Order: sequence, then C-alpha cells, then structure tokens
Amino acid sequence: MRWISTDLLAGLQARWVAQKNDPERIAHRLEDIRIAMLDMLGEDGAERYPQVARRIRASGDAQALWYARADLMGALAGIMEAQYEVLRQGGHSPSEAFNETVEELTQSLIRLVNDLLTLSRADSD
Repeated sequence: MRWISTDLLAGLQARWVAQKNDPERIAHRLEDIRIAMLDMLGEDGAERYPQVARRIRASGDAQALWYARADLMGALAGIMEAQYEVLRQGGHSPSEAFNETVEELTQSLIRLVNDLLTLSRADSD
C-alpha cells in the first residue's frame, strides 16, 4: 500500500512542476484571471473606479494581481453599497434591498466561478 501513495505523490509533483515551468500556460492563466477580475468589476464599476480597472489591467504578474484583489473587493463593496442605497431610495425596505443586492452578487459570483471552472477544464484537456 505504501508504494501506491509514493507513486501518486511523485506523479502529482511531476505534473505540478511541468505545468509550473510553462511560461505560455502561466501567461494564459494570468490573462484569464485578469479578465475574470475585470468582468467582476463590470463596466459600471470600471467607470466608477477607473483606478482599480487600470491597476488590474496593468498587473504584469501573479503577485500584482494578488494584491489588486483587495482593491477589487473594495470597489465591489462600494458598488453593493450604492445599489443598496438606490433600492432604499426607490422604496424598498432595508431587508428587501439587502436581499436583492446579495442575490445579484451571488448570481455574478456563480457565473464567474462557472467561467473559471470551464476555463480550467479546457486548459487541462
């Protein structure tokens, strides 16, 4: 039984190392992540927070995109707050406005995760 786990670990490590050193694959994945982040921000968010969109577009490596996610989360929180306020001014109760805002965010996240999973599956084939 011990030889199975050793072979499995060695195989996984070999596959990971082979994928890690492929610069074309890394560039492709970084572009996928960049596009997903910009899609999450949306056109309205890019207009409202142009510095965040600019930072995401200008990120040249994984580390820069990693740090840009904090700005993206801040922008998304601002967008959600603005949507909540618009709904409240439109006559929705606080709970209705909150539920609608969270529902729209959840639907956006589901689409994003689905797109990333589709890209991941296509990339592994």
